[in-house]
Amino acid sequence: MTQVDSSKKELNTVITNVKLSNENPATNTLLDEYAFYSDTTDNKYIHLLDKIDHLLEKGEITQASKVVERIPVYAIPAQQLKHYYNSTALCAYLNKEEDNSLSIIQQYELNDSIGLSRDTAAQLLKCLILLSKDDYPKLYTTFTTFKTSFQLPIDRASTIDSLIEVGKNLKLKSAKKAAFFSAFIPGTGQMYTGHFEEGLVNFGLNLATLGFTALCIYKGYYATGILIGYTLFQRFYTGGLRRADKLTSDYNNSLTIPLKQNLKERLIQLNLQSK
Repeated sequence: MTQVDSSKKELNTVITNVKLSNENPATNTLLDEYAFYSDTTDNKYIHLLDKIDHLLEKGEITQASKVVERIPVYAIPAQQLKHYYNSTALCAYLNKEEDNSLSIIQQYELNDSIGLSRDTAAQLLKCLILLSKDDYPKLYTTFTTFKTSFQLPIDRASTIDSLIEVGKNLKLKSAKKAAFFSAFIPGTGQMYTGHFEEGLVNFGLNLATLGFTALCIYKGYYATGILIGYTLFQRFYTGGLRRADKLTSDYNNSLTIPLKQNLKERLIQLNLQSK
């Protein structure tokens, strides 16, 4: 399976499980658009909500987001506001705009007339957003409320609880510490991430080129010392800083990515339709 196929499969799974309520679906997006322009009532914008759903089902996230921008919130009937805010939040999430998506849900979930706090789609999406932001403490609190409110199966809920607890206790490396170590003593940033041999090599190269630069200047070969020795030293020094940052990122990703993927799959596979 290619990466594109895998991403599309994941998108379809999210769309299927975080399902937006829609009472009057049109056959396709063209009919949605036709219905919108031919409808002369105050409810014409409902057809654009239908179009958003169909675009998301086809994986056309960018187009769905453009349709969201066409809808003035004041034109949405009260009974369709939950559908509108779910659509808006879901589009933002799929566009990697986690902060925007979370703010949409948080802004309106306390409004009882909209009911996002009691909506499984909105609360599941909130869990997915917090997971993508690596905010495990808030994810734990949100999921605890979520599983209690919607009476999730105990076995599934306990597994997700355990994974969230693992995320809360992950011992990740600090990119700032790695950068500080590398800046103060070249090579120690790599050692901090567990790459001791690479750190020693980088330390030796920095020491050798700096020593060569000093020796050339001491002997009066200023041009050679600056153009060759110091240039090489700068390359090894800055290269060590970048390498330490990458190794830190790789180390953290090796811990967080499998965990997040496992958690995401378990969250979106919850059988919410039966609750």
